Amino acid sequence: MAIGEEYILYVDNFSTNGQSFDLSWQLSNGASLDCTVLPVELVNLKATPEVDRIDLDWTTLSESSSAHFIVERSSDGQHFSRIGSIFAAGNSQIALDYQFIDQAPNSGLNYYRVTMVDQDGSELHSPVVSASIGHRPGQPLLAPNPVSERLQLTLAPGTADVTSIDLIDAAGRVVKTFTLPQESGRTSITLPMSGLEQGSYILRTHTVTGPLTPVPFIKE
Repeated sequence: MAIGEEYILYVDNFSTNGQSFDLSWQLSNGASLDCTVLPVELVNLKATPEVDRIDLDWTTLSESSSAHFIVERSSDGQHFSRIGSIFAAGNSQIALDYQFIDQAPNSGLNYYRVTMVDQDGSELHSPVVSASIGHRPGQPLLAPNPVSERLQLTLAPGTADVTSIDLIDAAGRVVKTFTLPQESGRTSITLPMSGLEQGSYILRTHTVTGPLTPVPFIKE
């Protein structure tokens, strides 16, 4: 075991007669043990790529005072940002299935984890899973991503005239809308990011013929 790391000890069906029992062991070199009962027993987290989305599915075998699940995504497997949440059952002793759909995954490899949040605010991360998805035809390109000041949007050739652009936060709320004058043949658009809080967002582009595929980005 590595120094500074956290480990979880599972004890299952230790007693053969159903009676209470004591466990004892010795810890050394500064190690400590927190005997907190986990609020959620989560298993089978998987990420499945579809044509233009990634489906996240998981199962809980039991729940005790669980509040909700936070779904997080990363492009490097280390730095995660929240992309949504789902209410938990609260208390359950049966298997329950959950699903979250990432409607705007990054092109390439996406890493995911689910944070289980108890009603007292305590949190526990799931193992990390990953899924890859290719760049979709007609999808705008964003640079830089993550962005701090100005975001450059590059349109695919033949894209219809853009009328407006929405910025949508992780809770699904439209937090900013850019209304654009109609201009034929526009290939790129620069958007100021001033006043936008740090976090994960989705950029949704509207054209005269309908919306384009949403694109995720991170505001630093």
